Amino acid sequence: MENEVILWKAPQLGRRAEQEIVDGFDPQQYPGNGPYFTTVKAIAEGFASIYGNGLQEIHFSRMVFDNLVARGVIVADTFYDPNESYCVPAARLTEFNEAMKQGRCFYEKPLVVI
Repeated sequence: MENEVILWKAPQLGRRAEQEIVDGFDPQQYPGNGPYFTTVKAIAEGFASIYGNGLQEIHFSRMVFDNLVARGVIVADTFYDPNESYCVPAARLTEFNEAMKQGRCFYEKPLVVI
């Protein structure tokens, strides 16, 4: 959907991934550059298979996302191709968390293989 941007995150083991989707990301837990997100689900799935802590999914309207980028709340990660990866500096997480409330957020628990 062109009017929507989906950010994916593979939380590291030990993070309270489901709670982060509900309460937002704690700047104390993500110092410096803050958490990283991708718009490419396959990239997040690759990290999720390594970390084993599921997948976080955050939907923003294109307008909200573009505004967050323009204000420096969401910053492009130049390691990946343009528009594929972003970080949210710890100092801007409060704004990001507020914006999350305007969108839809989901947490997909890791698959348990028996």
